[in-house]
Amino acid sequence: MLTLFQEDQESRLTLGDRFPFACGPGVPCFNLCCQAGVIVLNPGDVLRLRRVLRISSAEFLRRYTLRETEAGSGLPLVLLRPPRGQDTGCPFVTDTGCRVYEARPDACRLFPVAQGSELTPAGLQDHLYLRRPSYCRGFEASREWTVADWMADQGFVLEDPLRRIWASLLLAQALGGPATPDQQDLFYLAAYDLDNFRSFILTSAFPTVYGFPPETLAPLAENDPALLRFALAYVTATLEEDDPSLVREALREALLAEFPG
Repeated sequence: MLTLFQEDQESRLTLGDRFPFACGPGVPCFNLCCQAGVIVLNPGDVLRLRRVLRISSAEFLRRYTLRETEAGSGLPLVLLRPPRGQDTGCPFVTDTGCRVYEARPDACRLFPVAQGSELTPAGLQDHLYLRRPSYCRGFEASREWTVADWMADQGFVLEDPLRRIWASLLLAQALGGPATPDQQDLFYLAAYDLDNFRSFILTSAFPTVYGFPPETLAPLAENDPALLRFALAYVTATLEEDDPSLVREALREALLAEFPG
């Protein structure tokens, strides 16, 4: 059972806080962090990785991930499967570095900064922390970064709406009690298994159930980012509402946002 990363208030960072850090083949501990951690993937991570590997979402999930249960919500999390014979670590790390570096997960982009989230009356609130593993020599570097500069340099987007929707769903479900098996499977399909979700909405009774002419959903056939946003809108509405008409209205609004007019 896993939970979203949390730390005590005293160790939180602001975007303006500074820290020294550098990583690369010249650092003695290079690659060690990639072998020592458990890496949780968000939906955007899965989408980027299966694209760069040029395989389907189902194949990516089967070959490279483990499905675990988030402790508070009962909803599924997807973890990178450790290499054979290891309890932790990344299947994509090599002696010369990461072979999927351009598509590396957010947790890897952000390191040595880590992130936790909480749901407040004002919505999702993200918190940032500095991780200092005892083996890490990167902190001996002379170059300093602000947290904001580090995130920009690594291509990490704190306000990524897809990650925030995903995290909000996990935290909101935790407040309402553990998810049912059907809710767990729906969340897994919509958040992580995008190709099978596409088949679900285009080739099943989905258009009939929710009153969508086939041509209305057709633009989602080739547009992965739009499809993922629609998938998260669908699972959000389904977890929040028992009334199919309210789900239908939420989906119409999601489609209109993607394809105005």
